[in-house]
Amino acid sequence: MAQLQMGTYYYTPEEYLALEDAAEYKSEYVRGQIFPRSGENLTHNEIMGNILTCFHLAFKTSDCDVYGSQVKVFVSANDAFLYPDVMVLCGQPEFFKERRDTICNPILVVEVLSESIRDYNGYNQFELYRGVEILQDYLLVDQHQIQVQHYHKLEENRWLLTIFTQLESVIDLPSVDITLPLSEIYHKVKFPNAE
Repeated sequence: MAQLQMGTYYYTPEEYLALEDAAEYKSEYVRGQIFPRSGENLTHNEIMGNILTCFHLAFKTSDCDVYGSQVKVFVSANDAFLYPDVMVLCGQPEFFKERRDTICNPILVVEVLSESIRDYNGYNQFELYRGVEILQDYLLVDQHQIQVQHYHKLEENRWLLTIFTQLESVIDLPSVDITLPLSEIYHKVKFPNAE
């Protein structure tokens, strides 16, 4: 007797957006597949809030704006809709099909590492975000220890990685003309495994 083979269903962007608009929880979309967004904990939210505060204060007199995890990024080169923890946009936003909840042109993206790093059938988030042509800086912030990985875009789509592990360190972000101290990122954060 022949065995029935179950295939993976691939959603169109329109199907995903319709489901997402009605959903009680957030999911991300990569090349036709939908992935539930992992949960956030207190430490994750403290770090995200600290970064949002730093950026809000730094951009008071600039044309840059900062958005939290309620706004999606559409990466057309990778057919993906992602929810960054923090993103920065300078100048006018480019919306996906007039949807004011989906931006196409962030210059900087920050992800606070969750309990399980999201993997999309072999694609990691940084690979996907690199499809945003205007993106200049990508930060991965660890929530279990003082560590920030900063990827800065160089010419010809090459990226320079710098890892910061000292609370006294300061990250230079020339794409938005500010610096970001690790002491501000981790302000009042108590690590779960600290003695």
